[in-house]
Amino acid sequence: MLLTYSYKATVVRCVDGDSVILDIDCGFDIQLKAQSVRLYGIDTAETRGGTEDLKALGNLAKSYVSQMIPEGSEVLLKTHLDGRGKFGRILAEVFMPEAPDTEGYQPRSLNEILLDELLAVPYHGQSKEEILNQHLINVEHHKAEGRIA
Repeated sequence: MLLTYSYKATVVRCVDGDSVILDIDCGFDIQLKAQSVRLYGIDTAETRGGTEDLKALGNLAKSYVSQMIPEGSEVLLKTHLDGRGKFGRILAEVFMPEAPDTEGYQPRSLNEILLDELLAVPYHGQSKEEILNQHLINVEHHKAEGRIA
């Protein structure tokens, strides 16, 4: 059984397409300030290193995340027990609240939206080569859409 926990958080800044810095409200007046959070289960292209096309895709993902959850916005963080990655970042799914007046509204998963928009690929520990091939497919899609030159 996988245990999950949910927390309110405030966006401090976007690091790249799959990493953000958040102030996390743990409840009971306990705050974790400036926590590095990696979006669980996805990978976006890097903004540094790699080819120009991959950097462009990485910057497109970063820009998209920055627009969807701007600095100071409130999000819901869903994390897993002991969910830290190899670089010590919290692994979590980030949910964006929608307008409360929307009938039957549900928070939307930023992780899933990035996959739907072809700005991220599913990631669960597969090889770098496999991930690279998926990113290159996404690059071609965004070139065809005119989002990458």
